[in-house]
Amino acid sequence: MVEQRAVATESVPVEKSSSGVFEGLQALRFVAALLVLVTHSTFYTSTRLDPNVSTWEAGTAGVDIFFVISGFVMMITAGPFMRVPHGWRYFAMRRIVRIVPMYWIATTAKIVALLILPGVALRSSLDPQHVLFSYLFLPSCNDVGAVEPVMGVGWTLTFEMFFYAVFAIALLLRVTPLLFVGSVMVALTIWGQLSPEGTSPWAVYLDPVTLYFVVGVVVAVLVRKGLTRWLVALSVACLCVAGVLALAGEMDWSRSAPFRFFVIVGLVAITVLAEPLLRRALPKQLLFFGDASYSIYLFHPLVAPMVPIALAILGVPVVWLSVVGAIVWALVVTSVIYALVERRLVRLGRRLPYAGRIPEG
Repeated sequence: MVEQRAVATESVPVEKSSSGVFEGLQALRFVAALLVLVTHSTFYTSTRLDPNVSTWEAGTAGVDIFFVISGFVMMITAGPFMRVPHGWRYFAMRRIVRIVPMYWIATTAKIVALLILPGVALRSSLDPQHVLFSYLFLPSCNDVGAVEPVMGVGWTLTFEMFFYAVFAIALLLRVTPLLFVGSVMVALTIWGQLSPEGTSPWAVYLDPVTLYFVVGVVVAVLVRKGLTRWLVALSVACLCVAGVLALAGEMDWSRSAPFRFFVIVGLVAITVLAEPLLRRALPKQLLFFGDASYSIYLFHPLVAPMVPIALAILGVPVVWLSVVGAIVWALVVTSVIYALVERRLVRLGRRLPYAGRIPEG
């Protein structure tokens, strides 16, 4: 999920690393991927080894963190796309090159696994329309009625690609991305809150989770314009609201819950502000995993279940070994996938029209 590195531009007043990257956000991307991986590792242990194990749901917040960072990265790097003719084409192609190939590989691998071992995956079907919509990042229902693609974790990419499309339209129309993207996402959220709950898969775009992208764009605008005081105010406000909710006993950590929203927004804002301190303390290994976060997120469902399955076959129902082993095994394999496949594919993709270097303008 997640996208290009958190790159800073020359106009960003918040001090950045010598490589021009917000290294704090790079590390936070790994934290987000790790949270999702831990949640899924407990789920795989529960479904493949010991049904008495409870799934650790709190890690789903990693997806929300990804969305905020995505909005930030798209806006912080938008300058060149806004200055050159057909900038929206460069933006769209670079997003496609970055996201699509690896997702198609993961989806194809999942389909092959289902054909060879039909019982290896849960909640998946090979209905032709469902498969087609999965490849196209369009919402559709699987065989149990859940709106998710063949590759389950790809549901987040349905939102990502929608956000990219809206952002590209803003660049095409040469309007302020914050105003256009914010208006669309807020309007859809209000529509979703006012309309009765529908059964159409397209109703997923009315989910308030899309507001995380808008928040990321807002944070990036504050950084680009040098409004550091406002960013500090945003961070303090989020922490204060979260504190008040905690004191009131409203510490709901479910999706779209206010407490979770303010904690995540405050966390990302503080990470951006702390860049001058974080970049001196973060090890390169952590930044590497940040770079690999897309592969980690995308491919861990194909890898992590192997551990509890193997333990079940061996008759070793050790829960902690299953969870820790699934996490470590997934990190090792997906890091190799990133190094040997993802990086090379992106490099090759940059040779396509409008996917390479943006012309000076």
